Amino acid sequence: MKLDLIVPSFNEEENVINFYNKVNEALGDIKHCFIFVDDGSKDKTLKKLKELHEKDDECVKIVSFSKNFGKEAAIYAGLLHSKSDYACIIDCDLQQNPSYVVKMYNFLNENPDYDSVCMCQKQHKKRFLQRCFYNIMGKLSNMDIVDGASDFRMFRKSMVRSIISLTERNRFSKGIFSYVGFKTYYDKYKVEERKGGTTKWNKIKLFNYAFDGIVAFSTKPLRFATYTGIFTSFVAFIYLIVIIIKAIIKGIDTPGYSSLMCVMLFLGGIQLIFLGIIGEYLGKTYNETKRRPIYIAKEEIGFDEDYLWKKCGIKLYKKYEEIINYLIVGGLTTIVSLGSYYLCIYTFLDPDVWYQLQAANIISWICAVTFAYFANRIFVFKSKNQKKFKEAVSFYSSRVATLLMDMGIMFVFVTLLHLNDKIMKLVVQVVVTVANYILSKLFVFKKK
Repeated sequence: MKLDLIVPSFNEEENVINFYNKVNEALGDIKHCFIFVDDGSKDKTLKKLKELHEKDDECVKIVSFSKNFGKEAAIYAGLLHSKSDYACIIDCDLQQNPSYVVKMYNFLNENPDYDSVCMCQKQHKKRFLQRCFYNIMGKLSNMDIVDGASDFRMFRKSMVRSIISLTERNRFSKGIFSYVGFKTYYDKYKVEERKGGTTKWNKIKLFNYAFDGIVAFSTKPLRFATYTGIFTSFVAFIYLIVIIIKAIIKGIDTPGYSSLMCVMLFLGGIQLIFLGIIGEYLGKTYNETKRRPIYIAKEEIGFDEDYLWKKCGIKLYKKYEEIINYLIVGGLTTIVSLGSYYLCIYTFLDPDVWYQLQAANIISWICAVTFAYFANRIFVFKSKNQKKFKEAVSFYSSRVATLLMDMGIMFVFVTLLHLNDKIMKLVVQVVVTVANYILSKLFVFKKK
């Protein structure tokens, strides 16, 4: 089983080489490949990555962004370029010990019923804020996000395909991993000290990241805004009734300026907060409707240049599998037919004599039809019909019809019009191939 290591990298020039060496040392004999995603680094990260590629061009691949698109885009790009059996997301700062990669790899090999392994942080400096986020996220969304779950994960290829099928631009990976489902095993790991450089995360960025996750996978804040508006209106209505009753009983009472301002500011603050929440949803929707790419790659180093074309080819093959397989079998059948025909006319039959010409046609037909029946039944139409004799008779009967067509065309154009028999045989085979497909599809291997 081969493993792809997805490594988002932003200004990690101090860690790249050390990370590469540590991972290779930890993984040992496990066949693996590095997919470094340079997220628009301003330092010499890309230069260091290119040096690694020159040193190990088979195992080190690079996707370099045109600018900083964020870690979420880097994760998506890495998974998109992954072709191995397993894919593992790991940071370049060595806060995630590579030995855990081996642990995840062995677990998936030993437990085929699991599709991924997620490492959860055992301890963290921002534990309280982290716990609050996961609690809020769990209540506001339908996502099953485990407390402490990180992006340090390993997936099987089937899960990777599902993840990259979600092409939304506003990405929240933890939510996406939960949304696609699949069976996930959760394990604990200890976050180690950063080996070099400085962290790119601060409290503001973490808060924005958490807020993006809530907006991306929950509409409950909008519903909460509605409920708050209804409740506030109800309280205001009750207070209005109280004021009217007091005015009737005690006379007109002029409320104080301070209390009035407090109420106005309070209600105004609530309105602005909820307008901001609505604006966030509208802004996310606005960005999605533009259908801009998740990232723009400046360079892609070490990848097969025909990879994307191959992916498209696989999709086209799956879509038109039957027709493509029939054309392949048809080509092989044509080779069998032509081979047997030319063998006859170059050995013991004379094409200038009409009955010998037709004899060569009949012999080539018998060889080709026998081959075509078994090939079409097994590989093209994948017939499950238990009445094999009846099916075979039907198949040979349809081919008798096309044989008569073949003989008639050859008689007219070769015997009567004296055209080149070899060229005409090629032309006739094209016509006969189309006719055979229609008859096989509609009558012989018809699915009930």
